[in-house]
Amino acid sequence: MNRFKKNTLALVLLAMTGLQNLPAQSDVKIEGKVLDRSDRRALFGVNVTVLGTAVGAVTDRSGRFVLQNLLAGEYVVEASLLGYRTQRVRNVLVSHDQPQQLVIELQPALIELPDVEILAGVDKTAQAAEIVIDQKRIRQSQAEDVAELLAATCGVEIQENGAAKTISIRGSQAGQVLVLVDGVRLQNGLSGAIDLSSLPLAAIEEIKVTKGPQSSRFGANALAGVVQIITRQARENQLSAELRAASFAAADAAATLMRKSGYGDFLLTVEQHRSRNDYRYEYDLAGRRFTETRLNADVLQRQLFGRWSREKNGSRWSFSAQHLFGHRGLPGAVYSWTPYARSATRRSLAVLSFEKKQRRRTLNVRASFNQDFSSFKNIHENVPVRYRSTPRYWNENQVTAGRLQSDLLQQISAVHQIELGAEAGATRFTDRDRLYPSLTPVGAADVRNAGVYVRHGCETDLGWNMRLETQAGLRYDAAETEHYQDQRLDQALSPSLGVSLRKQLLLDWRLQADWGHGFRLPTFADLFYQQYRVRGNAGLRPERSENLEWAIEGLWRNSLFRFNRFRHQLQDLIIWRLGSFAAFSPVNTDARLSGEEFEWRWHLNRWRLETQVSYSHLRSENLGEERTTRHKQLPYRPEHSFKAGLQWGWRDLQVNYNFRRSGARFVTEANTVRLPGFSLHEITLHYAFRLLGRQNNLKLSCLNLTDVRYQVLENAPLPGREWRAGWSAAF
Repeated sequence: MNRFKKNTLALVLLAMTGLQNLPAQSDVKIEGKVLDRSDRRALFGVNVTVLGTAVGAVTDRSGRFVLQNLLAGEYVVEASLLGYRTQRVRNVLVSHDQPQQLVIELQPALIELPDVEILAGVDKTAQAAEIVIDQKRIRQSQAEDVAELLAATCGVEIQENGAAKTISIRGSQAGQVLVLVDGVRLQNGLSGAIDLSSLPLAAIEEIKVTKGPQSSRFGANALAGVVQIITRQARENQLSAELRAASFAAADAAATLMRKSGYGDFLLTVEQHRSRNDYRYEYDLAGRRFTETRLNADVLQRQLFGRWSREKNGSRWSFSAQHLFGHRGLPGAVYSWTPYARSATRRSLAVLSFEKKQRRRTLNVRASFNQDFSSFKNIHENVPVRYRSTPRYWNENQVTAGRLQSDLLQQISAVHQIELGAEAGATRFTDRDRLYPSLTPVGAADVRNAGVYVRHGCETDLGWNMRLETQAGLRYDAAETEHYQDQRLDQALSPSLGVSLRKQLLLDWRLQADWGHGFRLPTFADLFYQQYRVRGNAGLRPERSENLEWAIEGLWRNSLFRFNRFRHQLQDLIIWRLGSFAAFSPVNTDARLSGEEFEWRWHLNRWRLETQVSYSHLRSENLGEERTTRHKQLPYRPEHSFKAGLQWGWRDLQVNYNFRRSGARFVTEANTVRLPGFSLHEITLHYAFRLLGRQNNLKLSCLNLTDVRYQVLENAPLPGREWRAGWSAAF
């Protein structure tokens, strides 16, 4: 036994002596992160290898990788992923026990796979609170506008009265959701709400919806969330066209031209939408049932969008311009028909941007100018008595805005980044009453605003396959409003903090908590509107909010689930209320919005099957001092909402089915009148084929399959069953 111990000790000493002669080695030599160069998004599933060795790794959900068991020395690291250009990093020097930190950016690249269709699976790189609708989904849908694309999103409700479509996120008002086009905010001086039906689809590449206050990044009006619309860029030489016909005499046509050359990339889109919208509806009056045809609801909309961009030596210049023209009838409510009321809209938007990317730094500078003109008129002479309930009017308003924005993203290390930003702008609002010039509702008003912000992100490895991510932000905004002799200054400080804990084992799960403040400035109508029985309130305070939410998310094999609980405390919420002398005027009140959201997605690539299910529960409570409304639910907020979708493909045929169930909603603040809930079924067939060497697509859809008669807003009936047929091709 003693001899065995002596021999063992001798072998150990001999091994230790031999190891001293080997080159220095450490357990971890190279670690880092792989990002998408275009939008700095972390990439999952990237193959990272050390050339000339057998060492390699695959990036995790946060884009991180670790290369171990390397000897000290100099290496070449290669990163590759389908759909991106392979990137090699040379002269990576690794010393003993000092891991090298790398940040690798991959450039997206087009890959043409003829006669092969790639089905999208679960998006493992999307942010927790961000919903992304990409170009593929837009192409496959039969949606006429952005509102129809967003209708299936969990926590999102579309408020539609037959003449306009606005968005509500988690029970918010439409003006509390900021809508951006290429980073430029759209302006509506009167209501603050953007009509989503006025945003055409032909020029859109991607739509991102972020729920919860985003004022720490985007400033005013991002109190409930942000809708970011990214327009298309020329990626290849191509001419494409799309035609669609639908019920109620609706027709759409769109064409897109993309051209790449040594002088830059050029894109041009043209789109037209026309609809008569004369569907039939029923209503009750004085105990009798009436059936009418909806009159004066026609729509005509044309848009032109162009973009030029050029990239050289890591710098990218881009100029885009959009012009939109539309006019439509305003049919009015059931009991106050307005067959002579019309509206017209003109929007012009121009954006010049510069982007400079270096290895660890990205600089963006953007200058924009937009002008929005609207006209509303109801002119009639010698009309039947039934159409005289709405008096004659003709109002015009125009918003002109210019803005300069700049932001700098600095990647300090693979796990540490900081973002700085600043912006300044000026907005001028003018309106006039064409019938009674001396009674102009607002007149002229100006707003000058400025804001600065800082955001900081950090990741920490806790061991045992656990990572802690933190995101903190702070923004300061100031806005000076001038209306004739009246001036006011509004200031806001918007902090935010997010913490995310990730664990990867058998189940990839994440626990996330977010806290943040938001604010919204009163609109020009809120402050200064003056007409018969309508009075603005120049003493209104800006709306402010505090949001706290947490979520748990899990990814297992082919399924993804997410549960979210939120609590949104609103201070000085602005609502219009009937006051003394039968006049409407805005007032400040307090409210609380809270609830839960559940989402589940599952896909099976073998059978080309994908399904999504979501449920939203919303509790909206008025906390004002009015005895008749305190602790009552806020109007037009359904308590329950259920949505489901199913996509199945077989060869060149794809079937999409969507279901939406919206619960009952109150109409009045006192909760005395309520609209019933409704259920909608939609189905779309998409068939792809090649003809004369070109890719063609045929689509057939049926909306409101069961022909349900329903209303989202009181006395504004919406259409029943609707058929749509479309064709598109690329040349």
